[in-house]
Amino acid sequence: MQMKKSILFILGLICAFSSIYAQVTNNTSNVITGKVLSSTHGEPLPAATIKVKNTNSGTTTDAQGRFSIGDVNKNTVLVISSIGYTPQEITIGSKTKLTIRLKPSLNTLDETVIMGYGTTTKRLNTGNISTITAKEISEQPVTNVLAALSGRAPGVYVQTQNGLPGGGISIQIRGLNSIGAGNDPLYIIDGVPYPSTPLNINNNGVSGANGYTSPLNSINPDDIQSIEILKDADATAIYGSKGSNGVVLITTKKGKPGKTRVNINVSEGFSYLNQQGRYLNLEQYLQLRREAFKNDGIAPTAVTAPDLLAWDTTRATDWQKYLLGNTDPITNVQASLSGGDAQTSFLLSGNFRKEGSIYGGNFNYMRAGAHFNMEHSSSDKKVHTAFTVSYTADDNNLPKENLLSSLSLSPNFPLFNQAGDLNWNGGHNPLGILKQLNNARTDNLVSHLTLRYGILRGLDIKVSLGYNKLTMAQTTVTPKDAQAPSAYAENSAYFGDMSVESSIIEPQINYVKEVSKGDLTLLLGGTWQNTVNQSSYIKGTNYSNEKLMGTLSGAGSIGSPINHYSDYKYLSVFTRINYNWENKYIINGSFRRDGSSRFGPGNRYGNFGAIGAAWLFSKESFIKNHLAFISYAKLRSSYGITGNDQIADYQYLATYTTGRVPYGDVTTLQPARAANPGYGWETNKKLEAAIELGFLKDKILLTTAWYYNRSSNELVSYPLPTLTGFPSYQANFPALVGNTGWEFEFKSSNINSGHFNWHTSFNITFSKNKLVSFPGIESSSYAYLYQVGKSLSAKKGYRYIGVNSKTGI
Repeated sequence: MQMKKSILFILGLICAFSSIYAQVTNNTSNVITGKVLSSTHGEPLPAATIKVKNTNSGTTTDAQGRFSIGDVNKNTVLVISSIGYTPQEITIGSKTKLTIRLKPSLNTLDETVIMGYGTTTKRLNTGNISTITAKEISEQPVTNVLAALSGRAPGVYVQTQNGLPGGGISIQIRGLNSIGAGNDPLYIIDGVPYPSTPLNINNNGVSGANGYTSPLNSINPDDIQSIEILKDADATAIYGSKGSNGVVLITTKKGKPGKTRVNINVSEGFSYLNQQGRYLNLEQYLQLRREAFKNDGIAPTAVTAPDLLAWDTTRATDWQKYLLGNTDPITNVQASLSGGDAQTSFLLSGNFRKEGSIYGGNFNYMRAGAHFNMEHSSSDKKVHTAFTVSYTADDNNLPKENLLSSLSLSPNFPLFNQAGDLNWNGGHNPLGILKQLNNARTDNLVSHLTLRYGILRGLDIKVSLGYNKLTMAQTTVTPKDAQAPSAYAENSAYFGDMSVESSIIEPQINYVKEVSKGDLTLLLGGTWQNTVNQSSYIKGTNYSNEKLMGTLSGAGSIGSPINHYSDYKYLSVFTRINYNWENKYIINGSFRRDGSSRFGPGNRYGNFGAIGAAWLFSKESFIKNHLAFISYAKLRSSYGITGNDQIADYQYLATYTTGRVPYGDVTTLQPARAANPGYGWETNKKLEAAIELGFLKDKILLTTAWYYNRSSNELVSYPLPTLTGFPSYQANFPALVGNTGWEFEFKSSNINSGHFNWHTSFNITFSKNKLVSFPGIESSSYAYLYQVGKSLSAKKGYRYIGVNSKTGI
């Protein structure tokens, strides 16, 4: 019913727009030709944009800077722009041939900024969006592109779980909002939602030393054109139920018109452990051990203290240097082919990366992939299509376990016993860990197709189609001689296959109209998304030949099979209205109605929205006449509601799982989850106010922002008493989580010349996260984890108060 209403509304809107245009009388139209050149050296500017003001009609220049545009009259105003140049407006008048010379611009305020379902500029934006460019990403030779975001944007906290290839990286945008649901931002690559949850998070014994593998590790940083981080309600509410924790928009590189260009970049590097922990040397360690036995009044023996009486007390091993002291070589190769003309452009690139390991042994990480983009426009620019596809495969060979636990071994621990076998005195040997192997193979495909048709001037329809499939095959192998005999060791292998497959369709209608002294922009669209998660795990043991341990067929026994399947569906309609009055007063409103299969039938739909406003008061006469050193000044504010649906599927249903004990030859079923169809959306109310200032012709830019977020109706997995037969159930709890803070960002362009450029960038955030309220927390299972008035990330533990000098306690 909701879908029918939405379709009727869209058809009605199209008819209304068509009626408006039918009543407009056109002057005699002509065709204008011309050239766009640089004002500095007069060279042609390919891919420059020529657009009819207040419409979506336009064209681009070819490799020689030439263009042709039709359906214009003497009152038509053309807006000519090119990246790195100051835009220029020209009224046609009686001209039929134009030569436009654009001046180079060093002003970042007018550069294009990607926003939700559209573009804007920093100058005209009413929301809070931070941009990280391809140049900034390329300056950091990272494996995972998320690592390149660290310190680049205020309010964004990047945490690396470990430094190993494929290791998890988490991002928090303006703090933790949820107690029990997810706190990851929404990732979107070229319009296609991308998973943030590691595929092997429910690994069931299948894992490597790097832990949970970040899905973003399968994205090649060299293929990325820009990353936009959306933070406040004005920027994120257009994504409704998914925008509570912020949005990360990743845009990949596109082809540019011009001569065919070939670029090849090869780099070599290395990494190593740059900071080591401080450990006792052998003399200090032995002294401490002897003193401990003395204080306890116990005489050490070869059994209770082999480090004092059985092992060589004159020889020591620096375990950090021995286990983590290798130099990690890195090779990165990137090659691309691009070109095209004013109608068709293309980009084809390939990449390869290989990393070693700081561990001893042959533990390598390799990644290879390809990226393709093609865009085509008809000669009248009414039809435009763009297609992008990326494929990446990576292969990760690391030990099964992390070696950090081995750093606390006794300095004189012998790796081998007198018989030449691994020494298991104490139940641990790092060489045994290095024999436990792990292999993870990941394949990632992301594709996106956009089709746009201009119905009338200022009115166009668009459909965006996306598909993403991410798969992982992981195997861990544990030989018998890699384990302590006292642990009843057996040779074993775990096999895991995991995948997430997502499809999305988003039809849109865009309308641009000049109203009075301003520009009115309308957007109406819808989203249909389907995501399927699958995984299977199985264990093989009792291999007669350990060379067959990488196979399942070579196992003497097969057991512990686990399968998982979930199907997530998502449906929504959204709209945005923007009005810009003379680039001085701007108001922006958005609304979205979402439906998610993760909620029960009575709570499946939710409404979200925001309003934002900006005042460029630097255009007022009191600034121009009395404070001329202020070249740019803007006040902006926003308020809105976003949601969070980062919970597992089917939590509202009473589900069953296979029983561990069969009944005869028949597999049994047992209850797995208590039903609760009554829980609903977790909501986050966001308020922001900010001031942006530019000095000395925008060579110095300063932004100050204050935000106040309140997340309520918290989705939690509420624990149940054991006697109920269920560990927990999904529910809403009337808890309130707050995040407040100040963000400061400073940028300056100090020197700009053909041979030397000097830019300065600095940002700092003062944030506070706290559990504002949690009724009944004292009697709940969360009493130990959280405390009202404290941060959700605070950890409880014992406070060390020292040693009693009289009793020694």
